[in-house]
Amino acid sequence: MSLYTINFIFFLACIGLAYYLAPYRWRWAILLAASLYFYATYSAISAIAFGLVIIVNYACALAMSRVEADKRKPIMLAGIAFNLGVLIFYKFILTYFGASLLRGDSGLGAWLILPLGLSFQILQSIGYLVEVRKGGQPAERHFGIFALYILFFPRLLAGPVEKPQSLINQFRAERAFNYKDVTDGMKVLAWGLFKKLVIADRLAFVVASAYAEPQSQDGVHLFFASLAFFVSIYADFSGYSDIAWGAARIFGIHITQNFNHPYASLSIAEFWQRWHISLSSWLREYLYFPLGGSHKGEVRTYINLILTMSLSSMWHEINATFLVWGTLHGLYLAFFRLSDPFWARVRRVVRLDKFPRLTNFIRWGTTMFLLFFTYIIFRATTLSDAWYIMTHMLNGMRDYTFDSLRLLTQILPTFNAHTILNGLLEIAAPLTLASGTEALVTLTTLSAFLLLEWAQFNPLKLSSKPAYVRWTAYALIIASLMFFTLAYDQSEQQFFYFKF
Repeated sequence: MSLYTINFIFFLACIGLAYYLAPYRWRWAILLAASLYFYATYSAISAIAFGLVIIVNYACALAMSRVEADKRKPIMLAGIAFNLGVLIFYKFILTYFGASLLRGDSGLGAWLILPLGLSFQILQSIGYLVEVRKGGQPAERHFGIFALYILFFPRLLAGPVEKPQSLINQFRAERAFNYKDVTDGMKVLAWGLFKKLVIADRLAFVVASAYAEPQSQDGVHLFFASLAFFVSIYADFSGYSDIAWGAARIFGIHITQNFNHPYASLSIAEFWQRWHISLSSWLREYLYFPLGGSHKGEVRTYINLILTMSLSSMWHEINATFLVWGTLHGLYLAFFRLSDPFWARVRRVVRLDKFPRLTNFIRWGTTMFLLFFTYIIFRATTLSDAWYIMTHMLNGMRDYTFDSLRLLTQILPTFNAHTILNGLLEIAAPLTLASGTEALVTLTTLSAFLLLEWAQFNPLKLSSKPAYVRWTAYALIIASLMFFTLAYDQSEQQFFYFKF
């Protein structure tokens, strides 16, 4: 059951109605049953892997609760080893031995495919064991509540990765129907659907066609496809996170807002404070700090940063492109931590500190430039493809830029809407959209989305706006969703992060 279909909306409405009509003591059971059904619509067989993870982590936590604090570490390590073993088994088997094992045995395939969402729940399970061992969270004795902590359907497939302290107790709370919670949830959910269906899915076709065979594309198409991925991965992943946040809030459940306008970041470090916030927090608390963090000298700090980001890349996929992507982010973090005092002195010497807006613009531009190239590596199938794209995407850009400027000087003075529209569509041709009408609507909605991101739009703040502003925004979002879901019968684009 996809999160961006009418079936999910109907499912959500039915569960919401049952949830609020049920006695408080049974609401957790309704959410658990809904979560089990929701996941079974994807893969009933994969649910067995989840069941095993739930049972083992539940048992390990209970075992720790029955011994003294100084005797808990071996149990925690055994549980962590099990979780990592499950993750490595699926990631390694799928990447290196899947094809040979599946040959001639189609029934085995269902067991070897990485269960959707398992990577995220493994991280959450490890965090749970660490918190129980530290005493930050008592072991959950109610098996159903613990299973719901892992399986809660809004965040099941791609996070956020929640700490037990922030989620488990919410499933026990006696929570009355709250109109504001429901309407806030619906607003954020609708905004997430807009990001996914109107922005990410439209750009996904541009990206897929170029990155499938980059050697057959000209430089202009490669550049625009890379730019499209830069926007679409954010719209896709943050769109899912908004849908998850909105769906959970309808039940009065508060989960982490996983994105906070990361493309407004002025540094790579700030980017990771705004992007996939729950994963960044997990990496910091359960990997970077245990490695020593920044408390064992500067050199060790740089090593820890690089090692943390490199290991996080292997969580995504055991692949050279992801390893280079993660290591590069670690190098970025280490380099700027080392060189920040130098750049601060440079800004003082050249008096850039007198112009804070210009300084921030330069820092922002530098950050986006560095991120742009990491995303090419992240999306490319192989390192050779990534290198080809990076070294060829400017081929022809000079001619394209001059031709576009010349065309603009010809069409704008005409003040003829038809002529101007055709000229703009010709300039947008590298986006390879399906038709002129779709190109126009896509470019309009994309421009609106980028402007809203630049203004750091928050749908929850619409409540404070005048009625005509609120309802105009609602109408435009709904109209965009209807246009792209009803007017165009295109193949379904799964959320990009579901493959992890």
